[in-house]
Parts: sequence; structure tokens; C-alpha cells
Amino acid sequence: DSMRTSCDIDILIHEEDLELAIKSLIEKGYKCGEKNYHDVSLYAPNKTHLELHFSIKENMECLDVVLKDAWRYANPITDSQYAFSEDFFAFYIFAHMAYHFLSGGCGIRSLLDIWVMENKMEISYICAKDLLQRAGIYQFAVEISKLAELCFTQKDFDSFYDSILKYIFCGGVYGTAENYIAVKKTKSKTSLAYVFKRLFPPLNFMRNLYQILIKAPIFLPICWVIRGMQVLFGNKSKRIISEMSQVNNMSEEKMNEVSEICLHLGL
Repeated sequence: DSMRTSCDIDILIHEEDLELAIKSLIEKGYKCGEKNYHDVSLYAPNKTHLELHFSIKENMECLDVVLKDAWRYANPITDSQYAFSEDFFAFYIFAHMAYHFLSGGCGIRSLLDIWVMENKMEISYICAKDLLQRAGIYQFAVEISKLAELCFTQKDFDSFYDSILKYIFCGGVYGTAENYIAVKKTKSKTSLAYVFKRLFPPLNFMRNLYQILIKAPIFLPICWVIRGMQVLFGNKSKRIISEMSQVNNMSEEKMNEVSEICLHLGL
């Protein structure tokens, strides 16, 4: 059980029902917390953390091409409950893992989920091939499915799967800054390009932070300045300084290892 802990409860609702749902939960004693780009945190009187999702997009353009249409694949099973179709359910399991993998690590529990889905629920990644290909993560799904099978059937590993498992274990459940930076720097090629992307995130990312950009993208430069000031004078300044230090000091060995993993997984 300790390898598959439950950190919070996720509930997906239609975005137009969000305010009503929040109001109803507050009336039942829940406290409303931070609003994120795809969910709102609420806390029950017994401290249970509920994430009320009005979207399951991951803020990654390649994945969100499919995730934005989640309700198209949701089928009613009662008056108030829905279940995803098998192809979308399989897609989401791999997409969510890919998101965390690229964010620095996903933990062994993601591999366990995939093994259970394929061996106990008999839902294979193959049924989601079209969706996985649309999001560009079909190769990732193929390789991760093999890795899950190797992990839980006591088969021998080769050096490549060993390196992926090391990345996953070292990253823990929520990933590490070192893994995250190595992935991003691999994509950016140079430290300067990495820093530039961190200072000036793309419009689709900034829209989640500043709602005005949805209707008026012309204000993007101003929002970059505001975000920079908030980081510089906020409680994240020490973390940013530490991150920049790690960017400059990242070893070639770590970069090559992560680059090879991403290339083999098609990420």
C-alpha cells in the first residue's frame, strides 16, 4: 500500500458547473484553496484533500490535443456518474504518466497502475493506439508497457530499461528538480535557451496564469514582467536561484543519460 498511496481525491466535472459545485461543498464545511489551471483544491473538515477538476488537460500542447475532448469519451453509468471509454482510459493513464515523467519523475506507482490495467482489467495500450499517436506518445506507451511487465514478472532487465527504472525510482512520486531540469535542458540544448524559456513561457502556459491573455494576448509581454516581479520578490526566489545553479552545474553524464532515455521513449 505504501507504494500506491492516495494523496487526494480527483473529481472531474463540467466547467460550467464549477462555481455551483464549490458553493455546495463550502456549505458542507469544505474550505476552498488554490485554483490551478485545471482544478480547484478543497479541504474537508477531516482534512481530506479534494481536487475538483474542471479539465484534465496537462498544460502540454501535444497531450492536450486529446485531453481537451475528455467529455466526448465519457459515458453515463448513473444519473451523476460517468466512465471513460476503454481507449480513452488507457490513453489517459499513459498521458498522465508521460506528463509526470517529463516533469522529473512519476514513481513506481504509475508502472503498477499500468500493469494492473493491462493484466487485471485486460485493457491494453493497443486499444488506444490512435489517441496515443495523435498525442505523440505511442512509442512511450509501448516501452513503458514493456517496463511494467518486466518489473512485475521477475524478468531480466537490459541496461536501457535499467536506466529508465533508475530515473523513475530516483525521481520519486513527484519527481526531482534535477530530473526536471535535465529533461528541459535536453530540449533547450543550452543553459541560455533554458533560462530564456523559463523567463518567457509560451502564450498557452501564460494563459493559465493570467486570464486576460485569453481575450487579449497582446498583453503577454506585460504579463511576463508581472510574473518576473512576482517570482523575484515572492517566496519562490530561493528556489529559482537554486534551479539556475543546477542548470549551470548539470553534468554531461546526466544530460546524456536523460537525452538517451527521452529519445528511446519518443518524448
